Amino acid sequence: MNGIIQSFFVAKKPKCGFVFEEVYMWHDSGTISFDKWVQPGEHWENPDTKRRFHGLLNASGLLDKLIIIKARQGNIYIHIYVHILKIILLYDLIL
Repeated sequence: MNGIIQSFFVAKKPKCGFVFEEVYMWHDSGTISFDKWVQPGEHWENPDTKRRFHGLLNASGLLDKLIIIKARQGNIYIHIYVHILKIILLYDLIL
């Protein structure tokens, strides 16, 4: 087996990163109401769900196994890199 194929099959420890900043929690999604027969309630996209998830990762010990990534300001090139598959699929649908 040549080196390229062999390196493909060698098991490598997967790495997973986690980005979390407190300022991500500083938003208000408001309330949600579907119609006059459904009682309005807190929107499911709210800061508490993210804080609870972060707390669960921490309490379970999984947070220590993740690579903590410091948030940084993005730009158009990073956006395109991250969403390139979405852009390609959209391009194929347009043509």
